[in-house]
Amino acid sequence: MNESAWPQKFAEGLAKANLPPMTLMEVCGTHTMNIARYALRRLLPPSIKIVAGPGCPVCVTDPQDLALAFVAAADPQKIIATFGDVLRLPFGKKNLQQYSNVVAVNSPAAAVDLAVEHPTQEVIFLGIGFETTTPLTAAAIKQAAARGVQNFSVLSWHKRMIPALEFLLKQPALPLDGLILPGHVAAVTGSKYFDFLIGKKAAVISGFRAAEIMAAISALALLIKQHRPYVQNYYPQVVRPMGNPTALQILDEVFMPAAATWHGLGTLPASGFQLRPKWEAFDAQKKFKLVAPPVAPQACRCGEIMLGKITPPQCGLFGKACTPTYPQGPCMVSSEGTCAAYFKYQREGN
Repeated sequence: MNESAWPQKFAEGLAKANLPPMTLMEVCGTHTMNIARYALRRLLPPSIKIVAGPGCPVCVTDPQDLALAFVAAADPQKIIATFGDVLRLPFGKKNLQQYSNVVAVNSPAAAVDLAVEHPTQEVIFLGIGFETTTPLTAAAIKQAAARGVQNFSVLSWHKRMIPALEFLLKQPALPLDGLILPGHVAAVTGSKYFDFLIGKKAAVISGFRAAEIMAAISALALLIKQHRPYVQNYYPQVVRPMGNPTALQILDEVFMPAAATWHGLGTLPASGFQLRPKWEAFDAQKKFKLVAPPVAPQACRCGEIMLGKITPPQCGLFGKACTPTYPQGPCMVSSEGTCAAYFKYQREGN
């Protein structure tokens, strides 16, 4: 059978399964975009509702952290290097694109190279992402140390997935029946990383093609129907039980868990990564004593969207004051943002 036919086949199976009403949350930006791209919500029976969670690393970046980047960028002797989506994050009526000393790079290693090329300037890399990308930042720091690059440092906005999931499970106003777990994170951490969910909530680790997502949803719906709070790995071709030991080793060598503030979730204990004392020379906030003034609340409702409380069209700014050209919040900026996915595919309920 052609692979393109499989999503419909899974949908037909779900329609015949006599499923109870259930709400599933995906916590991966790539899942967010692909569920919208392939219109998978339209294939599901009315009993299954899918909401997007805090799985977009750009979207969960707290405005107060972003303020530090603006403080650093105001110094022309500093070069701020980061991924492209971060450049467009709205900060009031500004974004980082207005600064000529802020550049987009495709990897943390490229930021180290930038520091080598500009020895008279300080290069600060904005480290963003979950367990998937944190090892890359750790490797870049080790590379800078090995090469004697002293004008390179990092603002770590990296996040840990488990504390966020634990936070979601404790929200009484957010009745979640099951979780679609991020395949990219699990590829690094391993499927056993999510064993804390066993006995608490049904969950599946999913790949990213339409058929893979629908297969994972089908498995998750069956777990919920059978009242089995278990974790299943539906991405075994990539995700191993113990993950990527090399990536985990370098992550643990350079970083340690620390409290972090998430946009929409607030400050969660041990939900971020900070540099271990051995590597503090590469901590930009400490190195330059960066302090930012308090940030005023934003009008956009991205935080509620990432908690599954509302969908993008329920935000009064969506598609009006807030568009990809003039984004008012991170969920419209990021290529993995829920608002961007809804806007791009223009399918209410898809």
